[in-house]
Amino acid sequence: MHFSDKLSQSAPGLTLDFMKEFSIGYDESPVVQNQSAAILRKYSMMQVLHFNSELGNTESTPVDVQRAIMDKERSLRWQKSICLNYVQPWIRNLARFRDPSSELFDPSEEGVRSVIRMIINITIRDTEVSWNVPRS
Repeated sequence: MHFSDKLSQSAPGLTLDFMKEFSIGYDESPVVQNQSAAILRKYSMMQVLHFNSELGNTESTPVDVQRAIMDKERSLRWQKSICLNYVQPWIRNLARFRDPSSELFDPSEEGVRSVIRMIINITIRDTEVSWNVPRS
């Protein structure tokens, strides 16, 4: 996160582009996560069936599969929280796009509005993820 902080300070003009790309990647992650969850379920079930067959038991144990899925979901929340931490330093730069005396001033306001909408959507949609907005 130190790198993200330094980069946001040295290249504040990249803020809107960085936030836009972050939004695309963050929003696409559930698709990837759903696919990987399906693979995890299949793999976990195969592991459980293999383990049980070695013990002479042909029944699967859904509890083990459920535990693996819960661990995966916990990991996803942690990964999303880490991603949000990398974005934090860039949020401070948004005020510069609204300040008429700043070289980054954007009179159209559309870029800043888009980023704010994205932050609001993430906050509403992903309530289980830790989102710590920095105070400037």
